[in-house]
Amino acid sequence: MRIMPGLHASRGAVVTEARVVGALFRNDPGITAVGLTAARLWGLPLPGRLEEWTPGCGRPIELATQSVRRRRGRAEIRWRRIGFAPGDTHHGTTLRATTRARTFLDLGAVLSHDDLVVIGDHLVRTPRPWAEEGRSVPYSILERLTEAAAEARFPGIAAVRRALTDVRMSADSPAETRLRLDCVRASLPEPEANARLIVDGADLGDPDLLWRAYGVCVEYEGRTHLRGEQMQRDIRRGERRAAARINEIRLLHEDLRHGSGAAIARIRRALEERGWRSGQ
Repeated sequence: MRIMPGLHASRGAVVTEARVVGALFRNDPGITAVGLTAARLWGLPLPGRLEEWTPGCGRPIELATQSVRRRRGRAEIRWRRIGFAPGDTHHGTTLRATTRARTFLDLGAVLSHDDLVVIGDHLVRTPRPWAEEGRSVPYSILERLTEAAAEARFPGIAAVRRALTDVRMSADSPAETRLRLDCVRASLPEPEANARLIVDGADLGDPDLLWRAYGVCVEYEGRTHLRGEQMQRDIRRGERRAAARINEIRLLHEDLRHGSGAAIARIRRALEERGWRSGQ
């Protein structure tokens, strides 16, 4: 099966971006995966249209070279000539790519503000030990990313700097990040993200978003929350919060469409019922 000029795979083989980059790397160890290719290899949360690569999808594999030789003849590859500083790249066993942090800085020229904030939140969030075995520290910290962006001089870095002003360290999913940003745009008070909520000594968990002063919180019900045991735990937690006079708003994917319009309306109503007024 022909993947691109000079590169073939066995019939029936699963062709992934990582395998293609690995094959090219074996032939030329001087190449580095960059940009959206590096982001996909690291599993960074890209918007849906960019999160996957398949042969013939129309999205080129992005590679960098420090060689003066220019590659031609492969429309499936976008070549960039980049010089990297020490620590900008990670050399794995089968390929080399820019680090997560450097990849984030490179994406300013191609992603929207919200998409960049989603990735920034992903990089600085504190891992959940029960969900991410083997990882206990963030991929980076906000101060380090901010310093790196301030020193960088390449296309799109101004957009990255703007995005970093909206990055917070506790969002657990792109949906939570986008909802937080939509709330701020709607002139609602900025909520805390996944902050511990304790009322009269009772531990009420860490809501996805929390307006502590008004006793209002939001839980976004992703797919895992709609399954048996998790749903039961969520219901019991909601009952404990209700007993503590916390207004818990449970949202579904549909509520986050069109700029989170439906979600914003419910949150605004709940905050106003607890005494918040626009302009405060």
